[in-house]
Amino acid sequence: MGKSIAIVGGESVGRSVGRGLRESGWRIGSVISVDEATARAMVRAVGAGTPHAGLTRLVLTSSVTLISVPQKELARVAAELAAMGSNEWRGKTVLHTCETHDHSALHPLARRGASTASLHPLYAFDKRKAAPLHGVFFGIEGEVGALKIARSIVHDLGGVAVRLNRVRYGLLEVAMRFARNDVALLVNASVQILNRIGFSTRQAESAAIQLARQSLSNFKEHASRRMASAGEAFDAALFQAQANALREFPAEYANVYEALHMKTGADKVAAGRNSWQH
Repeated sequence: MGKSIAIVGGESVGRSVGRGLRESGWRIGSVISVDEATARAMVRAVGAGTPHAGLTRLVLTSSVTLISVPQKELARVAAELAAMGSNEWRGKTVLHTCETHDHSALHPLARRGASTASLHPLYAFDKRKAAPLHGVFFGIEGEVGALKIARSIVHDLGGVAVRLNRVRYGLLEVAMRFARNDVALLVNASVQILNRIGFSTRQAESAAIQLARQSLSNFKEHASRRMASAGEAFDAALFQAQANALREFPAEYANVYEALHMKTGADKVAAGRNSWQH
């Protein structure tokens, strides 16, 4: 059967993985979504495959099935697929992309003989289009046979596979939200404040995004070095003045600023203590 994969779910992860694998020589089989229109749109995005509205036994014609559905749907989809295929799942590989679950979420399929794993691209997907995944980190975990397939998929996508040891408690999702979602929220807060003090909306967006990019570039360059300002004293008066100024904004702004400011200050003090020990 060679390298063949069926895709279950209309999530952007499935579209992006499917397109990348098709470009690297995989055969795309069934492409399944909630309705015919969405399934056809997925096939267009992937560039191959046969669209289906709803689950079908035809996924069994592929050697690998990728389940890319929302968290709340994962258990139901796994159970229904297991019931459809019975022992025909033996020798097949099933992967899911739900970042809050490990491969145990696919237990019904494992009981039927499938080898299971989870595959998590660390990428901020745009729901409107498939994304190139070259150079993207993928967290993978699961059974030995399925892990081998997962590594092969990541390799063919040009990504970097990292074996995970904890997924089920949601730590992966937390890490992804910090870098993917929360950075954007903080930049938006910066935009709102700049806009309030005289920047036009366009100027504020450009300035905040530029600052964020510069900061991330600096972080990448200096992450392995000690903080240059380690041990810098906490300026209580300045902090209080800033907190007072933030009162005209939603309370969350001040709460987040305080939490991040105090954490950064503690890190600097700790780094300063450590620098005296060497």
